[in-house]
Amino acid sequence: MEPGGMGPGRGRFLACACFFTDNLFVARYGLHLRYWGDPEQLRGEFGPALRERGCRTEEDFEAVIQEVEKEVQRRKDLDCHSRERKTIISQNYIPKHPELYMLQDSFLAPEFVETVQYCTSDGADLQGLLNHVESVSADKRIFRLPVFTEEFCQAFIEELENFEQSEMPKGRPNSMNNYGVSLEGDELPVRKKAGITAGAIPSISRDRRQERALAETLGG
Repeated sequence: MEPGGMGPGRGRFLACACFFTDNLFVARYGLHLRYWGDPEQLRGEFGPALRERGCRTEEDFEAVIQEVEKEVQRRKDLDCHSRERKTIISQNYIPKHPELYMLQDSFLAPEFVETVQYCTSDGADLQGLLNHVESVSADKRIFRLPVFTEEFCQAFIEELENFEQSEMPKGRPNSMNNYGVSLEGDELPVRKKAGITAGAIPSISRDRRQERALAETLGG
């Protein structure tokens, strides 16, 4: 584990060391790489694949090294930069739909609420759960279940578009994503109210009881 940033009032942040070495995307060649800080390791492991995609000169290879090292440094700086963006956004951003920043049960689709309630009830089983979800492909065990209401989704899209069009600094989820917005780092501080959202939306809440019940029921 590698030490990460230290936020105010937070415990020590740790990130898996592989986060800084693996799955490094080089857009110009459409290739994910592993880099341990040694150009010769990269050349030996990924040289043939890079050459097949047009990386044939030393200048081309050096550009790859620079791009990869830039991405590694970006990942190392994520926590610090996220805290800086969070401060700026909290002080300056004017939301289009302020009510969205406090999640509540009324935002959840009735089908989702009913399904979560079933999964946390006595006697819940796989067949009962399947009766609550829409089957997209029974053979492939693909199912569909709405989580939020259409009204919430529309308002949420409008809020994201409003944020995107603002002059606020924006952190992207990863180097392949030029348009995503980071909610996990609290840059847009969505919170939850007491109720089913307290456990049914795991990215918002630390209460995982409903999430575990749903997973256990899905697993039979």
